[in-house]
Amino acid sequence: MNKKIYIAVGALALILAGILLIAVQRKKGTTQPEAAAESAAASAQTQKKERTATMIWWGAYDLEINSGGTRMLLNPYKNFYRKGDYIVSSMNDKTSANSAMIEMIAQVSPDLKAIILQQRRADAKQQDNIVFDPNYPALSAKLKPLCKVLEVGGTYEDANLAVTAIPVDMGENVLLIKDKNSGLRFVYAATVESEPTKGVAKALELAKEPVDYLFADLTRFPQNEIRRILYESHPKYLVPLAYP
Repeated sequence: MNKKIYIAVGALALILAGILLIAVQRKKGTTQPEAAAESAAASAQTQKKERTATMIWWGAYDLEINSGGTRMLLNPYKNFYRKGDYIVSSMNDKTSANSAMIEMIAQVSPDLKAIILQQRRADAKQQDNIVFDPNYPALSAKLKPLCKVLEVGGTYEDANLAVTAIPVDMGENVLLIKDKNSGLRFVYAATVESEPTKGVAKALELAKEPVDYLFADLTRFPQNEIRRILYESHPKYLVPLAYP
């Protein structure tokens, strides 16, 4: 009989200890499962907040973006040796990457994956407009296959990157860019001859969710339009560009 009493008292003591432990944890804030769930949610939120890109603005519309290991060179028209995984050229004589610049990049970029040439008109054949230095036939032979024409209204896509060209006036494009590795999305509005409001609005509409970065020359927008775009689309960062 005494043995049964001792067992019952011991079991009751364990139950009371468990209740006391739960009460202490609740007083501190949460139980262990709840704390683990909150910690995981906080970690995910932190990772989401930390999803940013690094960039170098070389002037005008010449922009270098490193987003999660993918390095994009957008309209690199200034002659500097710099590494890149992708080159995107507008094919606008005033801002685009020229063949000499592309050759300089290629010489120091062993992992160069594509040279994306935007088509200005539906009947244009931009790959024939890039003429590389005949004194370096090996380099020219390497670069020609990397040249990819981004058609008006079309999309270039591979395992790492998706670039969509949204046409605006005067044959220029606004670009919607997605880095598949980092999940970052960009809208790049580098137009010299056109007012890009409609193209930017269309790009933001295609993105469906707020983009991470909107790159734009604000001198090309009516002020009320850029305010409306920011109010309606909520890009996380607005990065102003400038063409002199």
